[in-house]
Amino acid sequence: MNTQLWPIFCWLSIRITLGDNSFVAVSELYCQNKGISTIQKTDFNDEHIENLYLDRNTISSVEIGSFKGTNLRVFQAANNQLTKIPDFHEVRDTLLSIELYNNSITIILREEIIYLTKIYRLSLENNPLEHVLDFPRLLPSLEYLNLKKVGLNCDSSIVWLKRIADDFQVEMDDAPCRSPPEWTTTPWANITEEMLLQRPSVGKNGI
Repeated sequence: MNTQLWPIFCWLSIRITLGDNSFVAVSELYCQNKGISTIQKTDFNDEHIENLYLDRNTISSVEIGSFKGTNLRVFQAANNQLTKIPDFHEVRDTLLSIELYNNSITIILREEIIYLTKIYRLSLENNPLEHVLDFPRLLPSLEYLNLKKVGLNCDSSIVWLKRIADDFQVEMDDAPCRSPPEWTTTPWANITEEMLLQRPSVGKNGI
């Protein structure tokens, strides 16, 4: 989708905030439910784009180098067909929030996110993740993580979820384990660090 087609396919909202001796303008681009399947690096390059909403499309790929020239702070692409974290290298210095709930992401590699040092919010709700990285350790600015409806493989690789700081917010199902089978109905509060450590991690965990 070329930038020249925005007036046809998307709509732009500009929010202005006036404070004490301050002026803030945030440009939000909404391209929801437009049948977009692929994002090319020439699609979104306008410097005024700060918040980009791409929900309810069929996006399955984002070209490497996308979003160059923008000041992207919020990227939301819920209800799409993404199978991996998009490449955000061009906006690594501005991006603060990534919302990717209801996609098809199975694996997140360390190198796909570790450069996102300013991210404070990450939503991966309802993605079939095979393994869950220690996101707070890899993303030093992260304050909020949504892992609801993920279906966790509850083993030693996720013991970090029992050790998170009090001021870190993580959303999970009450009984989040997909495996082992005997834990699928066990409340997370009843699963201890010791129980997790007794179950070796199986396969790659992306770290």
